[in-house]
Amino acid sequence: MVPYVEEGTDSMLSNRNVTRSPDEILVSENRVDGIFCRKKKKPNRVRKQTKITDHQIERTIIMVIEYNKHNYIGTLTNTQYLSTFGYVYNELTLQVSTGLVLPGTTDPQYQQFHFVPQNPRQYYQQKTPYQQTYNSVLTPRVNLFLYSLSVYKPTCLTRSSPMCAKGDKIYMTNMTESTTNKMDDSFPTKMLAAQQTGYGEVRNVITLGNEVPVPRQLSSNQILVKVYAASINPVDWKLLNGNMSLIIRPSFPHIPGKDVAGVVVDIGASVKRFQIGDEVYGNLHMDDGSYAEYVRGNEGNFALKPKNLSMIEAAAVPLACETSYQALFVKTSPPVGAQTKVFICGGATATGLYAIQMAKAVGAHVATTCSQRNFNVMEKVGYKIVQDVNEVNDDPQQLLVIDYNSKNFGDILKDQNYDLVYDCVGGEQQWIAAKQILRQGGQFVTIAGDDPEASVSLKSAVTIGPRLLSRKLGSVFGSSHHGYIFHLLSPVSSELDLIRSEFIETGKVKSLIDTVFDWRTEGVEALYKLYEKSKSGKAQGKLILKIADVQ
Repeated sequence: MVPYVEEGTDSMLSNRNVTRSPDEILVSENRVDGIFCRKKKKPNRVRKQTKITDHQIERTIIMVIEYNKHNYIGTLTNTQYLSTFGYVYNELTLQVSTGLVLPGTTDPQYQQFHFVPQNPRQYYQQKTPYQQTYNSVLTPRVNLFLYSLSVYKPTCLTRSSPMCAKGDKIYMTNMTESTTNKMDDSFPTKMLAAQQTGYGEVRNVITLGNEVPVPRQLSSNQILVKVYAASINPVDWKLLNGNMSLIIRPSFPHIPGKDVAGVVVDIGASVKRFQIGDEVYGNLHMDDGSYAEYVRGNEGNFALKPKNLSMIEAAAVPLACETSYQALFVKTSPPVGAQTKVFICGGATATGLYAIQMAKAVGAHVATTCSQRNFNVMEKVGYKIVQDVNEVNDDPQQLLVIDYNSKNFGDILKDQNYDLVYDCVGGEQQWIAAKQILRQGGQFVTIAGDDPEASVSLKSAVTIGPRLLSRKLGSVFGSSHHGYIFHLLSPVSSELDLIRSEFIETGKVKSLIDTVFDWRTEGVEALYKLYEKSKSGKAQGKLILKIADVQ
């Protein structure tokens, strides 16, 4: 139990008796103390300005927040943002006005509390407390308390024991109790990670940093993953070039990458789906990037890794496979099933290859396009290639493939009444040809649009927007007789679970790997080659970045 503090006495962590206001903040040689007092006293001031040691710089002040009748312990650090119940604190020192509602009372008693910076050196250099005032950003019944605790190092937001209040004396029982796992002192604080410093060509804006802070602080629904492998997707180099800066603007330096496979090493207080030690794969979406030794992300962005895949193979799956899963079974109505006729533009792409396998797995009739050079890609996953429509039969391993360099699939398959055309490569010609082969009411789903390399800008919105709107209105009101859908992935953890159990672990869907780059042996050059080969369009399968060896 941490006892309450009477006026005129120090905390039990000190033997000195000093006459002063209990809500003063003390910075001593051994600790940072914050003492709570609900009565308004003299302003905070610094006492005993002494030499700061490295050990003290690592210390952090502890805050306790009561919200919806639950209590939490949290910390503020100088490297991370701490999001607490919708409010993001990005300053080291806060002066917060909030209200305290004691048992048996109804009106809040307001009091200001001061947070000492995590880095006392900054505190002393400025001579006066560095402050930022929030004008009652917390509602009166969301109570914040500052207790005299020290020694704690930065940790994730954790559930603590109940708070007690008796009259004017406030204390907390068993403060060190927590339902989250504690990371020991041997856990690294720095990591190797790719750093994007701006928009441009990869060799100009990507570096490899070895002093990047490990994102150890987790919100209640986040997990921390030790990364073994990551992969690249077209969206990664589009983000690097700034092609999507109108809708996605990361702060720099930024860790790039989406797909990841690794092992859970820490979990937030509310995480239920994972335990420490679980092997997972996922798409980080808008979270921290995957080209790092450790990544932090919402648990909903991850799923258990397929048991029959290595880390390298698992890293290839999330973004590309789930994108195609949604195109076939979520965006399309009715979903693709037995006897559905599906045509896939760009069968040798990662999304196209996953789409072929999933559509075949549910009994659909599938045809695709690719270059003659990539016919062997289809053969590597077990398909028998036929190029003549008249040779098509009911063999589930047979695949009709049209060489787009020499033939137009619209002419070859005209009036064949396909239910779905799924476009994985882009270009207006795909839509034009698709209208020739779709049945009335058939659907066209594209993940690339008319110009897959175009920047998302105001100019493109003006030029391309009306064209897409016209197609969409035509599909809605029946003038085109075909549905037009521009598909962007919205990651759903349950879909990754379903992909794992229904398609991958059953052997119905395979990952094809082109090249594995290892930054431990090649350094930053591995990242350069990863981006450059992806952008070239010459890969025959997924490109993987190996982060670490599996123990």
